[in-house]
Amino acid sequence: MDIRHLSFHVRIAALLLGMLMGSACTPKPVATIQKSPTHPITSWVSFDEVLQLLRSRPYDPAHLPLKSIPAADMGSPEMLRDAGRTLDSSADILPPFRRLLHPNGVCLAGEWIIDRENPYSGLFKAGSRFPLVARLSPSNDAVAPHRLHVMSIGLVGKVFPAQDRRTPVQTANFITQTDIGGYISPKSKILYSGLVLTNAPDVTAANRGLDLPGFARLGKIFDRVDVMKTERQLYPLAEAYRSGEPTRTPKFLKLTLHPALETPDDGSGQDVRLEVWQQVRQKSPLVYDITVSDRGETVGPDFLRRSRVHWEVAPIGRLVFTEAILSKACDDQIHFQHPAWREDVNDPGSSVRARNGVAFGQPLVVDQVAIGGELLSPSPVSRVFSELNNITAWPTWMPDHLVSAATESPQAGFYHLTFNVEGQVVQALCKHDALHDAAVSLHCRGTTQTAFFFTRPVEQDLTFVLTAMPDGKTRIAWGLVLKSKHGSELSDTLQNRIQRQLVRHFNQSGKVNGG
Repeated sequence: MDIRHLSFHVRIAALLLGMLMGSACTPKPVATIQKSPTHPITSWVSFDEVLQLLRSRPYDPAHLPLKSIPAADMGSPEMLRDAGRTLDSSADILPPFRRLLHPNGVCLAGEWIIDRENPYSGLFKAGSRFPLVARLSPSNDAVAPHRLHVMSIGLVGKVFPAQDRRTPVQTANFITQTDIGGYISPKSKILYSGLVLTNAPDVTAANRGLDLPGFARLGKIFDRVDVMKTERQLYPLAEAYRSGEPTRTPKFLKLTLHPALETPDDGSGQDVRLEVWQQVRQKSPLVYDITVSDRGETVGPDFLRRSRVHWEVAPIGRLVFTEAILSKACDDQIHFQHPAWREDVNDPGSSVRARNGVAFGQPLVVDQVAIGGELLSPSPVSRVFSELNNITAWPTWMPDHLVSAATESPQAGFYHLTFNVEGQVVQALCKHDALHDAAVSLHCRGTTQTAFFFTRPVEQDLTFVLTAMPDGKTRIAWGLVLKSKHGSELSDTLQNRIQRQLVRHFNQSGKVNGG
C-alpha cells in the first residue's frame, strides 16, 4: 500500500503508531542465563553440510507455501526469545522452528569474492574467495512486488572461511535490507540494479500504513534486546580468516544487482522467490556487487532514520550465486546470527549486550518514549532546512520558550541548549548533525534540576526529516526519543508544544498533517 494514497486520518494514525517503536519498556531484572541445548552457543558445520540440509525437504515451485505472522506474535514472549537467540547463537542450523520474521524466503549458494584492494581486514581483503550461503526474503507475506506498492526485502548471508567446502568452520554472517519500513517499489520485480540493500538501511515507519501496529510492537521487542536495531555492524566479516593483523571494519556495506543482469520489467509482479529461483536455474548466475565505505552518517530515531553514505566509486567484489533452493529447511532451519552492537566495532570487549550479561532472549531494557508529528510548509525545502539548521536562532521562534537558550560550544558541532518542560529546566549538551536539505538532528545529554537540588539524567534525540514536494512545498516529519524518568508523563505535552511551534513558524496556512 502506498502511504501517499491513504486518507488523512489513517496517515496520521500510521505515523504515530510507528513512533511507538521507541516507547517505554518496564525494566526487569536480568535472570540467570541457562544455555539451552537446542540453541548452542557454537555449532560449527561445513558448507557442504548446510547445502545438503537446504536441498532436503524441497518445495514444489508450482505450489509454494505462503506463511503469514499474526499481529499478536509481534510483541509476544516468543518474539523476545527469538530476537535474543538471533543475537546470541552462532549456530548455523537449528532444529525446525517457526520463523517469526521474513517467513517466506529463497536460499542461495555461491561464492564471496573480493578482488579489489582496500584497507579492511579479514574477508574484506583482496583475494578472498570463499563459499557463501544466503537467504533472500520479503519482510512479510507480500511476496509479489507491484509498482507503487510498499515492500521491504532482506538479504542475509553467511560466509564459510575455509578453502575446503567439507571443513566445519565458524561462519561470518552479514545482514542487509532495503528500507525497513518499506520502499515504494518503482517496478514489479526486485532483480534490478536500482534496488539497494545495506547494513544501515533507512527506516520510514509511516510506509507501513495499516500494518503499523505490529511494526510498533516489533520495535519495542528489538528495543529490549539491543541498543541499535536498525544498523548491523560488519565485524564478523572483518574478524574472520585473519592472520594476526588488527581488525579493520568498514562502517557501511551495500549490495546491488550487477548492471549486466538488468532486464525489462514485464509488470507481472511475480513471487520474488520464483523470480530469483528462475533467474539462477534458467538464465545465469545471480551476481550482486559489494561496495563499502567509512564515510557517511546516520541520523534520526529508529522509526524515522536516514543514512547518507559516500560510497566508494567502484565495488570491491561481488556475491556470485550459482544455485537457488526452495525448501522447508530454508524457511525453518537455517539460522543467521545478527551481530550485537559494539561501541567500538573493532573491539569485542565493547559489546553492550555481552557486557550486560544477557543472552537467549533476556532483555536489555531501555526506558524511553517516542513522539512525533508531521506538517506541510509552503516554504521550499532549502529555506526550511536553513532555518532548522540555525540552532542558535531556535529561541527566537519558540514563543513559549521550549528552547530558551542555545549557544555554540567550543567543541565543533556541539551546542549548549536550555529546555523548559512543564516547569522543569533541562541543561543539555547537544551534538548537531545535518544532511543538506534532508535532515537535521540533535543528540542531547543533560540533567534536569528537581526539588532539593537533586538532578536526574535526560537524553533526547530530536530529528527533522525534510521532503521536497512536487508543488515546491516541504513536508516536515519530526520525531523525538526521550530517555527520562518522567518522560512518559511529559510526552503528550511535549508533542503538542513542538507541533504547535513548528506550525506557527513554518506553516502560515495552518494546515497540519500530523500531531
